[in-house]
Amino acid sequence: MWSVAFLSALALLVVWQYVAFGRGLRSISVEPFVTIVKKAASDVVVAKQSPSSSQSTLPAGYLLAYEQNREGFNADAKLFDAWLTASQLGTFVLERGPNGNWVRNSSAIEHLEPKFRLDPWGHSLCVLRRGDSVLVISGGPYAPSSPVCMNVRMTDEDLAAFPHKKLLQTPAGSLVLVVGKGAPVFTQPAK
Repeated sequence: MWSVAFLSALALLVVWQYVAFGRGLRSISVEPFVTIVKKAASDVVVAKQSPSSSQSTLPAGYLLAYEQNREGFNADAKLFDAWLTASQLGTFVLERGPNGNWVRNSSAIEHLEPKFRLDPWGHSLCVLRRGDSVLVISGGPYAPSSPVCMNVRMTDEDLAAFPHKKLLQTPAGSLVLVVGKGAPVFTQPAK
């Protein structure tokens, strides 16, 4: 049988390790881990159409690749943020926005939370509604300013050609996302 003194000493050791370990965790920055997770998510939800920037291949896993290419990971993390903002904006418009066929700047959409009005680069987004589909456009990381929404021309057939829920990055860097009514923001692949 274990003695009371031994169990007390063991409990004291466990508590001391817990406190010491907890202090160590508070001093660790979680930013790199958040960036890595966002980059991994962007590999799933972003399709790059540029021949020079294909989906990345990670020779030794995300952690090592992050150490070798932090700037690339940060750029892809922002693409994930753009996907998330565009998905939430499109879903908001489908659920609460006016019906019909229209084009608007995200800053002109009523009752929209401020965090959904701008892309990660500080530019407003264009929102085009065609019935039960919403197209969200960002100028992307290379845009000097917000896109001019009134210049967006899109037919129902054009809209149908885009995959839903996948952020497309054009060769020029613009970002396009289509959200359809009834479709979840993100679905897991079937097993």
